[in-house]
Amino acid sequence: MRYVLLGGVLAVGLAGCGVLNLGKDLQQAKQELQVIEGRVINRAAFNDESAGTVFAVLLDDAPQPAVVGFRVVAGAEPVRFLSEQAPRQLLAFVDHNGDFQLDADEPRVWLKQPQRQALGKPAPSAVNELVITPDALAEAPAVDLKLERLKAHNPRLKNNYLAQVTLNDARFDAAITQQGMWQPLQFLRETGHGLYLLEPWDPKRVPVLLVHGINDSPRTWAALLPAIDRRQFQVVLYHYPSSWQISSNASLLAQAWQDAQLRLGFQRFHLLAHSMGGLLARDFVRQLSAQQASVMGLCQFISLSTPWAGHAAAQQGLEHSPVVAPVWRNLAPNSDFLQALWRFEWPQQVPHTLIASYAGDSVFVAGKSDGVVSLASQLHWPAQEQASEIRLIEATHTGVLTHGQTHAVVRRQLAADCVAR
Repeated sequence: MRYVLLGGVLAVGLAGCGVLNLGKDLQQAKQELQVIEGRVINRAAFNDESAGTVFAVLLDDAPQPAVVGFRVVAGAEPVRFLSEQAPRQLLAFVDHNGDFQLDADEPRVWLKQPQRQALGKPAPSAVNELVITPDALAEAPAVDLKLERLKAHNPRLKNNYLAQVTLNDARFDAAITQQGMWQPLQFLRETGHGLYLLEPWDPKRVPVLLVHGINDSPRTWAALLPAIDRRQFQVVLYHYPSSWQISSNASLLAQAWQDAQLRLGFQRFHLLAHSMGGLLARDFVRQLSAQQASVMGLCQFISLSTPWAGHAAAQQGLEHSPVVAPVWRNLAPNSDFLQALWRFEWPQQVPHTLIASYAGDSVFVAGKSDGVVSLASQLHWPAQEQASEIRLIEATHTGVLTHGQTHAVVRRQLAADCVAR
C-alpha cells in the first residue's frame, strides 16, 4: 500500500514515484550528512559584568576557518548542527559587548576535532562539552557573526533570512512543496529553511509568525492575510521541508527566532499555525522554554485544524510503506514525539485559541472530520484542557483559512495584543 498527501495530511493512495524518490533521498542524506552536538556550559557568567550572549559556532577545517553555522545558546540543552560530512571545528564564546564577534577579552572554548556522527546512526553516548570559564582566553579563530558579513559569505542566508518576498515566490510553488515532502535533502540544498517577510522590517509593527502545515507552503496564508492588519503587524513566514522531523524543523525555527529577537530587539509577537504546523509551533515554544529563553514576549497562539492526537494514516505509513518519511514517526498517534509534546506544560500567561474545523468528509479519515483531520484529533483532550478558547467552525481543512468566522476570531485576538498583560 502506498501513500500520498491530501490537503496537508497523509491519506492512503497512489504515490509510487514519491515513495521511491523519498527512499533515494533519505539514503543519500544518511550517506552525506553528519550530526555534531555540543553542550555549552557557561561558567564565566558569575556576575553582571560577565553577562552577554553565548554563541556556539560550527566552523570548517580550513587554515582560516569560516563559519558554517551558529546558534544562540540560552540554556543547558545541547546544540545540534547538521552539515555535510567533512571535518568541522566547534567553538563557543560569550559576547560580552553584543557586537556579534569574538573579541580578545571574551571567554571562549575551541574544539578542533569534535565528535561527529553520521545522520541516522545511533546518537553518541556523550555530546561535545564546551565549558567556558572566566579565564578561558586561549587562542581561537576569528569569528564575526554580524549579519552583513554572514550574508556576504552565505547566499542562502542572504536569500532566506528575513528577506522580503511575495507569496508568488517560486520557492512556494507546488513543485517545491512536493520536493519538501518527497525529497527533503534536495529541498534543503536547493531551497533551505526560510524565515521571510512580506514587507520591509518595521520596528514599530508587532511580528505575527505564520507556520504552515505538511505538504504546504507559506502561500496557504494568502487566504488569511486579510484578517491581519498589516499597518500594525509584521507578517513573518516560516518555510521548511515538511517530511523532515517536526522536532528538527521546530529547532531550526527556535534558533532563527532567538537570533532575530537578539538582532531586531522586538519584545512581543503572535504565533499562528495551520494543520501540522500547530504541532511544530507548540514544539517551537517547548524548545524556547527548554533553552530558558523568555516566552513572555509571546502574546498568544492561534492554531487552526491541528491534529493534536496525531493522524492514523501516519501509523499506517509506518506499518505498510516500504519507505518511512521521518515526519510519519512524529505524526503517528501516541508517538514518542507527541508524548513529549504533551508532557510540556504550556505557559499559563500565553493564551491558546484552538480553532477546529468539521465540514469535510473522507473515506480515509474515521469519524467526523474536516476532510483531512478527524475532529477527535483536533479536539484532543489535553489540547482542550490547555486552551484558553475553543472555536468549532463549519469549514473544510483548507476552507477554515478563508472562513469569515476564522477571520473574525483572528482579528479580535490580534487586536487584544498583549500590552495589557
